[in-house]
Amino acid sequence: MFDRIDYQGLFGWNRVKPTDTEIILTASEIDVMIIQQETGRLAIALPKGDSILPQKVCDAIHFMSLFLLVCI
Repeated sequence: MFDRIDYQGLFGWNRVKPTDTEIILTASEIDVMIIQQETGRLAIALPKGDSILPQKVCDAIHFMSLFLLVCI
């Protein structure tokens, strides 16, 4: 089930829609902006960089069929 709760700290979460099937996870906000600008793909930044993947993020994206973790 898609939850429209504002996930504080998940930069880019406001662009996620229930119909989205792919997402790119990054460690920083700048990576999100670069990915979205250069590829047009949906990306969000993890709240504490690439060292922690909170359970709330896993729960929030469980409906995606493909997700990539990009650490630049």
